[in-house]
Amino acid sequence: MDDASRRDVADVVDSVPCWMAVALLTLADVVLFAWQLLPGTNAAEAQWLRGLELAINALFVCELGLRFVAAGGDFLSSTMNVFDTVVIVCAFVLCLAEFTAAPIVALRGLRILRYVCRGVRGACAASRIDAGFEMRGLVRQNSLS
Repeated sequence: MDDASRRDVADVVDSVPCWMAVALLTLADVVLFAWQLLPGTNAAEAQWLRGLELAINALFVCELGLRFVAAGGDFLSSTMNVFDTVVIVCAFVLCLAEFTAAPIVALRGLRILRYVCRGVRGACAASRIDAGFEMRGLVRQNSLS
């Protein structure tokens, strides 16, 4: 893929509407995950919720692919991107497999860490500030106070 196409993909993936859509999907995914854990959720509801969760996770996989295309070979040089990739792939596979054992459900709960990382990345992307620089500046300011 040529550089102009990568920049076009990056413009879409880094756009505010895309970040807002991902944020809304993330919120919906958290709600669906929590809803499945509620006592009293019957089998029909659980199956419907898992279907919605699978659809949302498929969209996350697509978004991950677009971000990979946009960044090119540099994508996996970021620790946050590696973490995001591992969590997305694991969540998608576990959702496909429909594991219900307690340790597996707890592993799926690690997605909450991903949501925190996405929030930080989203805030930095919205303000167009480098996350590493912002965090270093914040730590430096707090240590001087």
